[in-house]
Amino acid sequence: MTFPPVMTALAATAVNEPPLLEAVSAFAALEHQNSQVIGVLSSRLGIGKTDLRALVYLSRNPGSMPKALAEHLQLSTGATTNLIDRMEAAGLLTRVPNPDDRRSSVLELAETGVQAAHEVSVFYRHVFREAVEPHHFKVLSAAMRSIGDAIGRAAEAADQTTGG
Repeated sequence: MTFPPVMTALAATAVNEPPLLEAVSAFAALEHQNSQVIGVLSSRLGIGKTDLRALVYLSRNPGSMPKALAEHLQLSTGATTNLIDRMEAAGLLTRVPNPDDRRSSVLELAETGVQAAHEVSVFYRHVFREAVEPHHFKVLSAAMRSIGDAIGRAAEAADQTTGG
């Protein structure tokens, strides 16, 4: 993978920045631990990891169209259709006619899906309360959003560099 020259230059300066390296290492550990949690939670709920990610997305974005879900999960149209069919058969979501365009549908969580999403939310809220003092939540939220935005921009730039 080829990165833009600015990113390559910034990466070279990071060698002399132990606090930055520690933050990146902590982020990698967090990603790994969260991946394990997603596995445990999805198993506990009796669904796949992608199903769980879809469930969380739909709980935060009610009335989403299948295309938005596909983009969020980075799935093909066919894979998204299979996912939605599977989740609908499990009673986690329903397809509802789009009020703006009857030729399409929007996705809504069924009561079982709402309960499952709530269970996931309760888990994460508990973890955050255990790990972070409440007066730090705003700063932590801002830092995580900023890091997420920067990661998104860097991924987009890297994708453009590779012709994606």
